[in-house]
Amino acid sequence: MDASQRAILTAAIDRLIPADDFPSASEAGVLNYFDRILATDAAEFMPALRDGLAKLELAAQNAYGHGFAVLSPDDQDGLLRAIETTPFFQRLLSLTAEGFYADPANGGNKDGVSWRMIGYKPDPV
Repeated sequence: MDASQRAILTAAIDRLIPADDFPSASEAGVLNYFDRILATDAAEFMPALRDGLAKLELAAQNAYGHGFAVLSPDDQDGLLRAIETTPFFQRLLSLTAEGFYADPANGGNKDGVSWRMIGYKPDPV
């Protein structure tokens, strides 16, 4: 994945899990999870991911004259809502959630941030 695709992916996952009192998806290491899973278990998704990100970028350019990564959150949300029933979006959402909530040993959920957010304690008390 090149830098442009990574910027689009970062913006998209950060709209799926935006920062609030806790980190956004990218801040919580979801991109590390993507790197890991796309090199192994979900490698077959890489072509669809590249294609989906390219289509998202094209839609942003056509609708707003700017790339997806620099659009306002509302404009990004609108473009994501327009594709939310597609297989691409469903897989993107699933992998983002996996990366955010999975065991930190899998590359995401940096420092167990999502576990703290929901009050999960992985070690027995």
